Amino acid sequence: MREKPSNGGVKEMRAKKMLVFQFAIIFLALGLCVVPALSQEKVKIEYWILGTSEELAIEQKAVQMFEERNPNIDVVERHAPGEEYYDKLRASIAAGSIPDLMRIIVEEYQSFAKGGVLLNIKPAIEKKLQEDPNFAEWWNDIEPKLLEPFYYQGGLFGIPHDWNDAIIFYNKALFDKAGLAYPRKDWDVNEFLEIAKKLTVDENGDGKPDQYGYLLTGDWFDCIAPWIFTFGGKILDDAWKKCLLDTQESKQAIQFMYDLVNTYKVSPPPTVMEFTSGMAMWMTGKIGMAHYGRYMVPAFRQIKDFEWDCQHQPFGPNGTRGVPYGVGLTCIAAKTKYPEESFKLAVFLSSTEVQQMYNEYGNSIQVLKSIIYSDDFKNPDKPPFNQYAMVEALEYAQLIPSPPRNREIIRVATSELDRVLLNQKSVEDAARDMTVQIDEILAEE
Repeated sequence: MREKPSNGGVKEMRAKKMLVFQFAIIFLALGLCVVPALSQEKVKIEYWILGTSEELAIEQKAVQMFEERNPNIDVVERHAPGEEYYDKLRASIAAGSIPDLMRIIVEEYQSFAKGGVLLNIKPAIEKKLQEDPNFAEWWNDIEPKLLEPFYYQGGLFGIPHDWNDAIIFYNKALFDKAGLAYPRKDWDVNEFLEIAKKLTVDENGDGKPDQYGYLLTGDWFDCIAPWIFTFGGKILDDAWKKCLLDTQESKQAIQFMYDLVNTYKVSPPPTVMEFTSGMAMWMTGKIGMAHYGRYMVPAFRQIKDFEWDCQHQPFGPNGTRGVPYGVGLTCIAAKTKYPEESFKLAVFLSSTEVQQMYNEYGNSIQVLKSIIYSDDFKNPDKPPFNQYAMVEALEYAQLIPSPPRNREIIRVATSELDRVLLNQKSVEDAARDMTVQIDEILAEE
């Protein structure tokens, strides 16, 4: 038979029950606060990355840093090589699978912005500028010339991430061997041509140079645009509505490119380029000078057989010179479900911390004034030692024309130029025909 508790024991049991009840109330209250937080799902945003495998590694490191500081955001990365990137991106968008963020270069910018794919972030920028002094300090650190072109149709559809321009790179060993002084900042096209002649060498005397003074790649950004601009010509008018490749200045530039290949023979002809790449010729020391941008620097730093550096574009016959520049942006999809989180990542990818990571790799020029105008950038500890010329070139650089359907325009112009270099068409006829075809494309837009 169970013994009946004493009066004191009853009180003790009641006290224990009350204590248990109080603890239950506390845990229930805590549970009501904690359970929703624990059950809250992470925000998942998809980010399409454009770049080489080395650039991808930097982006992945940056994304990891971002996720560590924003544990409620999970970033899913997608990557495709440059030659496939935009085709795959467009195919994904057409199929209804639109990423939250994507890397877009200026040459593709208007086609995406006009198509309604990109989110107008101008209101978000203006709001942050008013509310956040740190954001304002960062935003005002962006080089204005790299930002102004992207205010399109009253909106802003991306945050500048990096940029490049095309200036002259040269093989110092070939200059030394020929007893030539390195190019000066204020050189002109006549000096350029004389140097190119002296750097062109036919060791066997068979009329087929073993070494060329200059490499005319035929690339739109690297080669064609610098000479068009330097001779005072333009590709399109300022509104990007009319082709100007048939002007006297533009035709003079096309004639100069023809002469480099066919008259002076200081650049390999298309028949030679069919069997080798210009890059292979440069990397093996067969080219004295060529147009490139900082995007080639990581590869050039692997060269062991010769030293190299870069210099400004030479002045043209009218005392003008010009080079193209292009900008890469991080853009947000108009249909993203997570505009705030996507905006936060886009800003972080252009932060000083991430920009410095890219600067150390050396494949692009950064958009922040605090980096590109710094003493470290002006006096690098590895080549190109004159890399500040790329930044100085902004004084005369022109944004590479990039209207919608830009790829079609480039295809027309480069095809016509190839016919000129192959002696299949006169400069006059090619300039006229490319202008007619490009104007038709522009008119359709």
